[in-house]
Amino acid sequence: MDSTRQLATLQGLARTVLDTSGKVSEADKLEAYASTQRLSITGQFAAVGLPGAALLNQIANSASAQNVETQQTGYADAMIGAIQKASAAGVTHAQALGTASLQHFDALSGTDQQALFASINAPNRAGVTPFTGLEDWRGQMAGLGKVSAAIDRIELSDAARALVGASGPPAPSAPTQTAYVAGSVTSVRV
Repeated sequence: MDSTRQLATLQGLARTVLDTSGKVSEADKLEAYASTQRLSITGQFAAVGLPGAALLNQIANSASAQNVETQQTGYADAMIGAIQKASAAGVTHAQALGTASLQHFDALSGTDQQALFASINAPNRAGVTPFTGLEDWRGQMAGLGKVSAAIDRIELSDAARALVGASGPPAPSAPTQTAYVAGSVTSVRV
């Protein structure tokens, strides 16, 4: 995309994000903000020059951007609180985070949910987002919420032990090799 087209695209997105007429919905502003972030992160606005840099700065300081940041901060605080409560209660962190993330999300207004999800599902430098959509994220969080106990053993099959033996230290002569790992794993059998 050449610099003229990049700047025109950015100007269109900025008009949406920065609209004060009341004709643009909060959802449309958030979508334009998220598009701006995605295009910026992937280098699509590399040639916009000073006029484009000024627009990017205005978008970064917009009400939509501020709401995304506010929701992100509130979510992070809720997750830290969940971990602290889980530690005190002896509950796995995964279970606490999965449950707390959905409870926090569901307590938000629709606009705030969209802002939070825009933060959670922010793209990386390649433009790839961690989740395919909101239902994917919800499913993963619900799955974390079902983790009930930490299991710190992994039992290796004969084939896996043979592979480990070929590339690592010799396997013990016991019938199964048990490896211990830190963290919470529901179960793994290789």
